[in-house]
Amino acid sequence: MSICLHKWETFDAWVRRGDGMTFINFTPKESERCGLSTFVMDPGAAYAVSDDGVILRRD
Repeated sequence: MSICLHKWETFDAWVRRGDGMTFINFTPKESERCGLSTFVMDPGAAYAVSDDGVILRRD
């Protein structure tokens, strides 16, 4: 796997407050291919984190 996929600059991120939790989403930037010619399967991540800091859901 390319080291490029392990850099923060390769991903867009957003954070949104919910009722008693925070949603955090990381998706790869469309312009970043990291030199790969094949499709990268499921490179993003999404989290729901309680106000106590407990991960409630991870996709």
